[in-house]
Amino acid sequence: LVDGWIVELRRAGIQPVLATSSPVTERLPTWTYIKQLIKRYILQRDYVDNDKRLRDVWAYNDFVRRYAAENKIPLLDVERAVRISDQNRALRPEFTSGDGLHLNEAAHQALDRALQVTLTSLNRK
Repeated sequence: LVDGWIVELRRAGIQPVLATSSPVTERLPTWTYIKQLIKRYILQRDYVDNDKRLRDVWAYNDFVRRYAAENKIPLLDVERAVRISDQNRALRPEFTSGDGLHLNEAAHQALDRALQVTLTSLNRK
């Protein structure tokens, strides 16, 4: 699908920019964890283990980075802007809205700075 979208955008004269996804915190707060258990065992809804969620986000982000590099497509690295470090790719705790999953205002400010850097680099080319 991504190949097709890139072709369509370029054909229309639009510069595509890919973006990684934001990770989640290493551990969910207790109340979020309990909420997940209720969803799974009482409401019989799907439950995603947090470790699996992190691994899935990292796998997707690795794909996006590789694809962008191979196809010379600019990249907005959302993960890099909000993760703990290059070695620990989980969401920085101070960037969560409190549930370990969603971003707060400070995270959005970090993303604004990352977007500005990405757009500035596009204008230089």
